[in-house]
Formats: sequence, C-alpha cells, structure tokens
Amino acid sequence: MSRHGEELMELAVEAAQSRHLPDFLEQFALRATRMLDAIWGGVAVYRGTRNRPSRHAWTSRDNGNRHELADRMRPGKSGRSGNSSDTQGDWRILVAPEEPGTVAFVRIAASDNERLGTLCLIRNRKTLSADEKRLVHALASHAALSLENFRRFSQLERSKRQWVEDIDAISDYIVVHDRAWRIVRTNRSLATHLGVPPVALVGEGDEHVRQIAETGSDLPCPFCRDTQRSKEEYVAASVERIFLVSTSRTPGVSDDDTRTIHVLKDITDRREAERRYRELFDSIQEGLFFATPDGRFLDVNDAMVRMLGYGSREELLRADVSPHLYPVPEAREKFLRALSERGVLRNYEETLRRKDGTLLHTLQNITAVRDARGKIAQIRGLMLDVTEQKTFQSQLQRERDFNQKILNTTQSMILVLDTAGLISYANRRCYEAGYQEGELIGHRLVDWVEASHQEDFDVQRWTPRRNGHQVENLELRVRRSDGSMGHFSISLSPMRDEQNTVNSVVVVMTDITDAALLQAKLAHSEKMATIGRLVSGVAHEVNNPLAAILGFTDLLLENPEVPASAREDLQIILQETQRTKDIVQDLLSFARATAGAAGTCASEQRFEANH
Repeated sequence: MSRHGEELMELAVEAAQSRHLPDFLEQFALRATRMLDAIWGGVAVYRGTRNRPSRHAWTSRDNGNRHELADRMRPGKSGRSGNSSDTQGDWRILVAPEEPGTVAFVRIAASDNERLGTLCLIRNRKTLSADEKRLVHALASHAALSLENFRRFSQLERSKRQWVEDIDAISDYIVVHDRAWRIVRTNRSLATHLGVPPVALVGEGDEHVRQIAETGSDLPCPFCRDTQRSKEEYVAASVERIFLVSTSRTPGVSDDDTRTIHVLKDITDRREAERRYRELFDSIQEGLFFATPDGRFLDVNDAMVRMLGYGSREELLRADVSPHLYPVPEAREKFLRALSERGVLRNYEETLRRKDGTLLHTLQNITAVRDARGKIAQIRGLMLDVTEQKTFQSQLQRERDFNQKILNTTQSMILVLDTAGLISYANRRCYEAGYQEGELIGHRLVDWVEASHQEDFDVQRWTPRRNGHQVENLELRVRRSDGSMGHFSISLSPMRDEQNTVNSVVVVMTDITDAALLQAKLAHSEKMATIGRLVSGVAHEVNNPLAAILGFTDLLLENPEVPASAREDLQIILQETQRTKDIVQDLLSFARATAGAAGTCASEQRFEANH
C-alpha cells in the first residue's frame, strides 16, 4: 500500500497544480486503472440536476477482446448491463455474464452529497479485495476533492469574467486606481472614450484621465478631492459634458493598500432637462411651491418669492415663515384639515401676510402627496395673487352700494330701457310713486306718454342709440300711477358695451306738474308787476303837470283882476284837474298793490324751489 500511497500523493499534487479539467481527468483515469489493475477505466463528470456528462475521460490497458466491452461502457454508449453481484455504499460491481470480469461503478460526491461524477473500471477479476475497496474509496475522495476545487475555480473564473463583462457593459465611465495613483482597472466605455484598449491604461498614472473633466483638484488624480473620506459625490464639467462623480474607497489586496473607484455618470441631458424645468418653473407668473406639512418651503419659484415680498429664494427657503404667513393662526389648522379630508383643494381662497406685513389675497390649487402609510408627506401648490382683483371688487362693491343708495334716495324716477324700449330696471322712487312692478318691468315706457307726444318721445329715445347724444329736460305729459296725466321732465342717457354699441338707455323722470303751475303763476305775477310799473310810471309822469295846472288855476282864481266869466271857466278846469288827479292816485294805488302781490308770489316760488 505504500506504492498506492505515493500514487495518491502524486495524484493530489497533480490535482492541486492542474488547471485544465480534461487533462486531469485523463491522468486520473490512467492512474486509477493502473492502481486497480483494471483493463479499462473512465471518469464521467456531470453538470446540472439531470446528471448529464459534461466531461469524460477513459483509458485501456488491453487491446484484446476486452476492448469491445470497454467500448460499450463508454459514456453515451449502450450495452447489456449484466447482473449485479456486489453492492456497497457509493459503488457497485456488475458482473458481465458473457465476460470473465467485472465492471465497477464508483459514485463521486461532493461534501454536500451532490453527485459530481462516476468512476468506472473494468477488471478481469470478479471480486475486489478489502484493500482494493478502500483504494477505490480513496480514489473517489481524491476525485471529489479535485472536482470540487475545479468547480470552485471555474465558478470564480466565470464570476470574474462575468464581473468584467458587467463592468464593461456599464455606459458610465469607471476608473479604479491604487494608493500610488496608478490605474488598476477601467471599463470599456472609458477606454473607448479615450480611444485606447482598456489594458493599455492599467499601470498608468491618473493624469491620463484628466482630459475627461476638470475638477480643479491639485492631486495626481483629477477626481480625488478628499482622500480621507470613504465616499464623496460632486459634479464635474468639461467643455461639452457634465458628469456626476461618485467616489468610493475600499481596502486593496494588502492591508496597506487602498483602492479608489471613480464612477463618472454623464448627466448633461439631465442637467439640461433640470435647467429647462427650472426656467419653466421660474417663468410661470403664478407662485409655485413645494412645502412640508408643517409649513416649511422646500422649493419655490421666483414669482412666489416676489408675491411674498422676500429678496431671494434662499431667504424664503431658509426662514421658517409659516407662523408669519397666516394673519389668523386658526386659518392654517382649517386649511390642513380640509386638505387631509379631500386631498386636493381647487380654487381655495386664502389670505396670507407678506414679509412687510401687508395682506396678500390668494387663490390656490393645492395637492397633497402622501407616503405609503397615507400620511401627508408633502404639499404642492399653485398660488395666484388676487389682491388687486379683491381690491377692485371691494371698490366696485362700494361704488355699487353708493350708486344704489343714490338711486334709491333720489326724488327722481330712474328707469333702464333695453334696445326694444322695454323697462328692465326701476328704482325705489318709482314704486314710492305708486307704480307696481308688474306694470313696470317688461313694459314699454312710451305707452305711458300722452298719445300726442308719443311720436316725439319715441324719436328722442332712439336718438341716443343713433348718434350717442344725451337728451336733457324733455318735457312731456306722462300718465301717473293713479291714471292722471302729469307734467314730467325726462332725460335720456345711452349706455354702451365694449364695442361702443348702445345696449340700453337710462331714463330719469321728474314730476314737475306742481312746479309748472307755480311757474305759470310766477309768469302771471311778473306780467302784472310789469303792468304796475308801467302804470306807476305813467301816473308819476301825469301827476307832475296836473300839480302845475292845479297850482296856477288856484292863483288865477285868487286874482281879483280876473273877470267873472273867466272865473267860471277856471273853476271847471280846477274840478276836472282834481278829478284827473284822483284817477292818477287810483292808478298809483293799483300799481303798489300789484307790485306787492308779485313780490309775494316770487318769494313763495323760490321757497318751494329751495325746499
């Protein structure tokens, strides 16, 4: 057995040194055949779970009639199996009935009992001694150990090749260097970019890859910045491309060596997309924001910064503005509660506070982004500044209320007619005058006008629509609410749309019936006053010569030289002159009475006009 021991030792040495499985199997089959004095020996190696031979080797020591039997026992051949004469453990012996020998099959199993192959021997003798059986087991153990080593080595080689293929398949640029700044490995993408084979860069300095991108590093490797950190990531740029450089440092083969791995990912397109997104994000005039549920902004656009009155995006993102934003703290709680219930808020009106404290009225569209547990993780929204619209609406509402009060408190009747002449609006004064809504809205105003004046009114009403001129103080007789005809002063004003087309007419009607009567009285009074002034003037002018006549007549009657016949004539003149004076006095009395009455009437009219 010492010879067999040496053979086994040599076999172990061959197995340890061999790297080619077919050569090892052939040498193993030859040694096993020789050690067991067999005329034929073979080894079949299986792969997969179906035990299909992947490798096999056999040898023969006798070219006689045993060769035909050996040929039938080769893997892949078919033949008669014979009768089993002995079975033990992982091997069995088959006795060939037509041949004076035995066929031994020995199972080669791994440490985990996985079947690796089969050792097959053909001998002249029909039995195996105990030492031969132990030898067969020893050979099977050597074969199993060797096959396991070959399998592990093969797996390692395949894994290494696969790793190299995987690295080369990556489109990112990968370079690995040692502590001495020498390149250990590059992938095919980087080598192709540099125009050299990958192996040509191995052992070279890192300055060969400096042309890819400039990072401003003073170290021999352009992509190393802080050699004390195990990982780092930053952006580097060349003239045309932008790269995201990811650096990792791992221990090398020896304890005092360190491998540095740089992965350069081309993010030019992504950066361009980010730039376009940012330009679009910032060019939108509405405020866009991303915020946490507690109110801290994660990102905002320029419009949002301007709306809230901050100097820059960084200032707004850096500051915790949520307590300042809401003038009423309860408003934020209400907002979060509504967002949590609905998930989306459309046209949500909210009043915020700018940095300077002024109020900002907004119209918002808010969306809640939830995590896997359904909790709100982020709030995204679009905000529209409606402060100006709110101010305008408030001002418009004030003006509307003011106009409505004027319309309802004026003493004139105000109506609005459409282009067909139908009444579409009437102020409160119309109803206070006794008119009912049913006889106003939807009816023609021209039907109220006296029949003799309807044509004139209709012409005047359409005049504004034709040339846009207003009609002021058109005096017509119009039917009152009690059926009587009154005297009204009517003014018509056109109202236009955006195309400068008249779409309605405003009619202002004032009942001047009483004023007209007073005006007539005033005219009569003025006439009488004029007559009184005329009479008074005439009386004064007549009264002066009458006084002279009376005076001289008295003097002549007192003169004794005047004859008696003349005295009778003078007496008649005196009587008639006195009668004329009485008539003049009556005219003066009439003139004073007329002037006093005219003054009183004018005063009354002025009083009524003022009150």
